[in-house]
Amino acid sequence: MNALPWNNANVNDEARWFGTEICLTAKIAKHAVSGLVREGIAILHSVKNGGGALEVKFKSDDFPVRINARDTYDVSVLLLKDAVILNPVIHTSTPIVRLPERPNLGFYTNPRFVASAAEQKLLCYRSGRIALLRQLNDKLAEISPVDAYHHDDISHTENENIDKVRDYLIENIRLLSHPVTS
Repeated sequence: MNALPWNNANVNDEARWFGTEICLTAKIAKHAVSGLVREGIAILHSVKNGGGALEVKFKSDDFPVRINARDTYDVSVLLLKDAVILNPVIHTSTPIVRLPERPNLGFYTNPRFVASAAEQKLLCYRSGRIALLRQLNDKLAEISPVDAYHHDDISHTENENIDKVRDYLIENIRLLSHPVTS
């Protein structure tokens, strides 16, 4: 038997050579003459039993048939289609990135009257932190719009949640823009 690419094929490779054009000739000529065995050009659908059986579709048939390739036929490949060569699997050393859980923003309402200088300083400090969150959120929206918050929601983040949201945004930007390689 000539060396075929699917000899001793793994079970996982059954459909690997789908679409390969093969020529089938009977090993015993009188079987072909008597009609016991069909000869001709066929399209390979799948490989079974380590290459011992093939599911092929002859051009005149509507459905594929299973043939005993080892004992009954001499098989020659006319046009090889190999899924591994056509669509190679690229193995990378990059692990799957797990993004941190998205924290709740809460809802902050501005106080009606800010009478003291200390309260005004707190509002000024808050506005600087919210501006930072907006910039980080805009950067994340450029990389991954799905993971970013709505722009208006950032302005209403509760004071207690600002640090959590900032850490979330920074971590997502870091993970999505510079994947970790091992």
